[in-house]
Amino acid sequence: MVETLYKLTGRYLLAAHHEVMVKQFPKVQLGVGQAGGSEVAIHTIRAALQESGELKIILSDDLPNAYNERMRARMLRILYNKPELAMFFSFAAMAYGEPSELLLKGDLGAIVDSILSANGVKQGDPFALFMFALSVQACFEEADQEGVTAVAISDDLELVGEPERVFAAYDKVVAMEGQEEIRRDSDKRFVLWIHNAPPPLSLIQGCAQRGLLLKAGQEQDDGSWKGGIATILGAPFSANKDDIEEWVSSQ
Repeated sequence: MVETLYKLTGRYLLAAHHEVMVKQFPKVQLGVGQAGGSEVAIHTIRAALQESGELKIILSDDLPNAYNERMRARMLRILYNKPELAMFFSFAAMAYGEPSELLLKGDLGAIVDSILSANGVKQGDPFALFMFALSVQACFEEADQEGVTAVAISDDLELVGEPERVFAAYDKVVAMEGQEEIRRDSDKRFVLWIHNAPPPLSLIQGCAQRGLLLKAGQEQDDGSWKGGIATILGAPFSANKDDIEEWVSSQ
C-alpha cells in the first residue's frame, strides 16, 4: 500500500508540474516529458545526416548502469540548486534522502540478508527518470556545439556531425562527466560511418584514441566499399537499402 501511494504521489507531482519539469530540458534531452521523444530523436538524427556538407558520423554514447550508480546526494544537490523546482524538494528528500534497504533472497526465495544503498534511483519509481536526467543535463548540454546535432533519450546520447566537430563535443561531455564522477566504463559506445567510401584515417585514429568502436562497413569483393549499419534508439541507420531490409526482416 505504501509503495502504491508513493508511486501515485510521484506521478501526480510530475503531471501537475509538467510544464516546469519540461523547461529543465530545453535542449538535447528528449526523453523526459515529451511524447514520442524517441521518434523525434530518430527523425532528428536522420535529418542531420542528410544535411549538405562533409560526410557525417553518428557517435552513440551510452552511460553504463547509470541509473544504479549515480550518487543520490549529488542528484539531490542539483535539484535543490533549482528554486523553481521547490515543489519537488520534499518528495525527493523522502525518496532519496536516506539509503534504501536492498533485500537479498536465497535460492528458495526467502530473504537472507540486506544491504543499504546510497546510489542510484529506485526501480519502478516514476520520479527516477526525472531525477537522473536532471542530474546529467549539464553534461549532455556540453554536446550542444556548433555543427553538431545532439539528442538524448534518458542516458543514451547521440551526436551527429563532421568527425572533428563531433569528437570535440564528445570530449567536452566526457570531461564534464568526469567532474561529476560518472563512471564511463562501457563497451557499447561506437561511431557509425554509413558512407559507401572508406573511412578517413583521421576518423579511425580519433576512434582509437577515445576507445570507440568504429562501425564503418567493409570492402566488397569488387573492390567497392559498403558503409556500416547500426541500431540506434531501436532504429536501423545505413545508407544501403538492402541492409535496412535485412534488418527489418530479422526483427
